[in-house]
Amino acid sequence: MPALPVGNAFTAEIERVDEEQEIRLLAAAQDQDPQKAAAFVKANNYKFPVLLDPQGKAGRLYGVTAYPTTYLIDKKGRIRAREVGSSDWSARSVVDQIIKLTEEK
Repeated sequence: MPALPVGNAFTAEIERVDEEQEIRLLAAAQDQDPQKAAAFVKANNYKFPVLLDPQGKAGRLYGVTAYPTTYLIDKKGRIRAREVGSSDWSARSVVDQIIKLTEEK
């Protein structure tokens, strides 16, 4: 599982601005050893859910070809953005874009 260095920073920023608690950060780990992935999550003190997916079903479903791959999914379940590689998801411009998605009907 690749490290998510901004995961907790992103979660903290979203909690600060998302009063309705509509935004969630979820991660998926395709490690063959679920215990190793769980230990990694614990060691990094992640405070968001991590799907343990050793068979890679979620990755195939979403067409993941590289790690990390991040998706923004709207309220209707539509993929609105896809980012391959590392990004600063706690940047103000990114958080503003995500909050804008929550305001859509």
